[in-house]
Amino acid sequence: MPGLMRHLLLFTLISLLGGCHPHMKIIPSGSSVNLDNVYANPSYDHAQINNVLLLPIANPDDNHFVKEHNDRLRQSFIKNMAKFNYFYIQYDRDLENQREKVVDMESGSYDRLRLGVLGNAYNAQGILALSISEYRPFFPMTMRIRGTLFDANTGERIWSFDQVFDTDDATVENSMRVWWNSRMAGGDQFNRYELNKLRPSFFMNFVFHTMADTYGNSRVGHIETIAEEIKENKKKMEKIEDMQEDAFIPSRTRLHRL
Repeated sequence: MPGLMRHLLLFTLISLLGGCHPHMKIIPSGSSVNLDNVYANPSYDHAQINNVLLLPIANPDDNHFVKEHNDRLRQSFIKNMAKFNYFYIQYDRDLENQREKVVDMESGSYDRLRLGVLGNAYNAQGILALSISEYRPFFPMTMRIRGTLFDANTGERIWSFDQVFDTDDATVENSMRVWWNSRMAGGDQFNRYELNKLRPSFFMNFVFHTMADTYGNSRVGHIETIAEEIKENKKKMEKIEDMQEDAFIPSRTRLHRL
């Protein structure tokens, strides 16, 4: 009898253990948001940018929510850029009182002289200009953001983007769901993604983190391309040198024999 009880107890324990399944985080498949409208200068040495001055966020369409949430938008952008450690970003509120535009994001024009002055004043190698022409912090959430990173000394465009994020777009929602599951949910099976319960702060962070990531992807991609080009050019030069050496050696041999 005791032996039978032990077998029954063991069988029950195995059954219970077999029915326990750890929570698995599932990231859905589907198209992600299109980020083709992003450019990083392929010939620029991005490693020389250590300090960047962020200009006040432009609000060209005088959007009420951009004006109301301006500080939060700026802080969220800086926070998400800082996560990648590309460079140090500084901001000075005194620049908000300047009447003349250093950069006009709508026309694409900029004052090269003032870029240089700001670069020297703030010891910044880069000047970053942002423009948010549309922002809606309620559903459907929307943000249109433009940005350009300039070389403070030359005015050269290092990185630029023009992107619209709209939660009515299935690719945007899918990317948000993936971002939530991979970064926010953790191992909590009850912390499920629900679009209509997301806060505006999540949408901000998603947008700015996504845009910050594009700079790293573009920069790494261009660095790899440049490195590959250098490698190929080196091979070509070595081949030319070998051909020149092969052409030179027989002539010396003939002279020696004569």
